Amino acid sequence: MSLRNAAKALIQRGDQILVTENIDDKGLWYILPGGGMEPGKETLIDALKRECQEEIGADVTVEGLNFVREYITDNHPDSRTKGGHLIDFIFRCSVDEGYNASEAPEGDPMQVGVKWMGIGELKNLRFYPKPLLDYLGSEPGAPPIYLGDIT
Repeated sequence: MSLRNAAKALIQRGDQILVTENIDDKGLWYILPGGGMEPGKETLIDALKRECQEEIGADVTVEGLNFVREYITDNHPDSRTKGGHLIDFIFRCSVDEGYNASEAPEGDPMQVGVKWMGIGELKNLRFYPKPLLDYLGSEPGAPPIYLGDIT
């Protein structure tokens, strides 16, 4: 079983969060910007900043760790892969006020855009990890929340 650590950026403005829009054979789906770290070469923060530059075309200010999520692929029948264990470290971040999501690059092969989307709207779409949306009212200074093995 392979273990992969990833850093994700939770960038929120009011009731909207910044997400990457992706497409696969089932249609559109949404995730937080960020991705896997290169073990032995970079820290989680370095990986987060690199991935955000690649996926959303912006420098992010990292404000603190808010959530930890695990995803053990064999525990989820709809997983596209098997034999994997992903740990997401979700950091609250910010971007410059002048940031324009419509000018962002398409960073990953399945990525088709970057959008500000309402939390309520994402609850009705393919957003991963969806249970995260229930916690987004937590205060930025609150201790990190362990979300467990969720999709």
